[in-house]
Parts: sequence; C-alpha cells; structure tokens
Amino acid sequence: MRTELTVPIVKTLDGREDLTVQLHSTSVAESRAPEIAAITPTKAPELLVTFNRAYLDLTQIFAKLHLERSRAEDALGKAKAVILLDKLPGILKEKGISSSVDIRQAIVDSDADYQAAKETLDIITATMEYIKGKIKFMENSYTAVKKIIGERNWNMTESLSQGEVSGPVGRAQFGKPL
Repeated sequence: MRTELTVPIVKTLDGREDLTVQLHSTSVAESRAPEIAAITPTKAPELLVTFNRAYLDLTQIFAKLHLERSRAEDALGKAKAVILLDKLPGILKEKGISSSVDIRQAIVDSDADYQAAKETLDIITATMEYIKGKIKFMENSYTAVKKIIGERNWNMTESLSQGEVSGPVGRAQFGKPL
C-alpha cells in the first residue's frame, strides 16, 4: 500500500514544485480500525495511541497544506493582476473589442498561467478536504475506543474486586496503610 501523497505546490525559493507527505501512521491506524469491534482491555491503550499518533500526523499535514493553499491563492491573485495590468490592454486592442466585466473575465479565464495557478489551488484544496476526512475518521475511532472502555468500565475494576487495592479508585490513601 502506498503511504505517501504528493501534491503540486507553488514553486518555492529552493525550486520545489511539489509537497510529499507521509501517511504511514494513517495507513496503520486505518487498517487497525476493525479491531474496535473486538476491543479488549489490553488492546485499547495501544489503539488509542495508534489513532492519536495518526491524528497528530494528519493535523501537521493539514497545517502544511493550509500554508501551501495561502501561497497558491497569492499566486492566483498575481497571475490575475499580470493579465489585467499587462496583457489585457494588448488583447483588447488586438481583437478590437471594448472592455467590460465579462470580457475581462473571459480573458482571465482563457489565460494558461492563470489556469495553471487555479489548478494548483484546486488540487491543494481538494487534498485538504481529503485530509480533513481522515482526521475525522481518527477522531471517531479514538472516541469509539474511549466510549467502549468507559461503557465496560475497565479502569481497574477487576483488580479492585481481587483486593489488590482498597479504597476508591483515583483517590489517594495518604496517611493510611494499605
């Protein structure tokens, strides 16, 4: 299974034109989700850690994509500005047409640089939605494990019934010998 995702981004100062993110922890967590149906006290903490690690990794990826989306929005705005300020007067004169809102928008929409910038922005936005879905999946999986643990009340009830600890769970027994 492929555990990395490559997304086109606005060219950086060091020449990078794509962002590659690792989805290994997400893949592992997704593959372990069916285990929730047969959760045990031993397996629960491990699953919680697995889902939480994936959640943290996904939120880091989402933050990187958010930055790249902002950069792509800026690039799209610059592409539009170049068209309107530099290219539009020549195109209007060459075609012998007058300027209107619809004509200006048609010229912007037909520009290859503008379309490339828009496509980059659209891909980043779609990838963010994809990652948001995975984040929600991790939240739901984590919460499901927590609810099952709470419903079955596995927090030390067995050891209490066997007499290993006396007194209420979670309350310190300071000053009293056990």
